[in-house]
Amino acid sequence: MIDAMGAAPVNMNATYEAAQTKAYAAKFEQELKKAQQDTKVAAGNATAKDAKLRDACQGFEEMFMEMMYKEMRNTVPDDALLGNSNADKIWQSMMDSEMMKSATKGGGVGLADMLYRQLSPQGTTNAAVKK
Repeated sequence: MIDAMGAAPVNMNATYEAAQTKAYAAKFEQELKKAQQDTKVAAGNATAKDAKLRDACQGFEEMFMEMMYKEMRNTVPDDALLGNSNADKIWQSMMDSEMMKSATKGGGVGLADMLYRQLSPQGTTNAAVKK
């Protein structure tokens, strides 16, 4: 069949279906990209929260060990020969603090691991605090 202008008729249904399929494909692609981005953001937030929890657990272990070490040092009598000036006590306190920070980063006593397992949202029993 030839239309009034002399051209062969175009199947309008096929053109419409092709355009509709293309629109659906574009919309699907857009939704897929959005879902992937949302997943990445959620994973990033979970990773950031996980890192903060690990840091908090290590910080608590560091504080606990520092307090324990301070109390242990208090059981040692003062040096009778040289005495313990205020400056010596401040220096020892600072040295103890750095020593406990280093000990915690090196593995500590396992308190950070235990706290992390108890407080982590996934509740895994084999999660370990990354050093």
